[in-house]
Amino acid sequence: MSNTSLVITLKSARSVADNGRFVKDTNDPRGECRALEHLFERLGSGLEPGGSFDVQTSASAPVRATNTLTLTFASISNNDTVVIAGTTLTCVTGTPSGGAQFKKQTDATTTAANLVACVNANATLKLLMKATNVAGVVTLTLHTPGAIGNQVPLVGSTGMVAGAANFANGAGGIETAPVNYSRGL
Repeated sequence: MSNTSLVITLKSARSVADNGRFVKDTNDPRGECRALEHLFERLGSGLEPGGSFDVQTSASAPVRATNTLTLTFASISNNDTVVIAGTTLTCVTGTPSGGAQFKKQTDATTTAANLVACVNANATLKLLMKATNVAGVVTLTLHTPGAIGNQVPLVGSTGMVAGAANFANGAGGIETAPVNYSRGL
């Protein structure tokens, strides 16, 4: 038996806070399924306002896109920038101010750890990806799987070299779906 993936997208009239109750609860996955089942019943019967409802299937499970930044400590200058998915982060030699600055400190590994902390705390980027660091190489992994992630740009600098101009290796997801159903609710 082969595995397939199923992606369900619901654009709802509900607020983000209302829809937040459908976030997976690892302590009660059946309860989460029942909550979604109840929502679909209400949508189907017209008791719940809705927007659009799409179901896509794929013969393979979606894969998250990734990219890297390799830091060379000696080449990083004060105010060097890296642009991740349109968000500019600035390396400073002094004390960082705000959520878009990180400190050049001690060596490439420590500076990369500061960059990782900046990405993972940034109000925009933390919703899109997670950053990790091994010996001065920062790996950025998108939260949402699928080939669509391969469109996310990354621009480094002399001391923070991007692995590629865009994230890569994302696969599957809605854009490769052999079947696509759509229904406006």
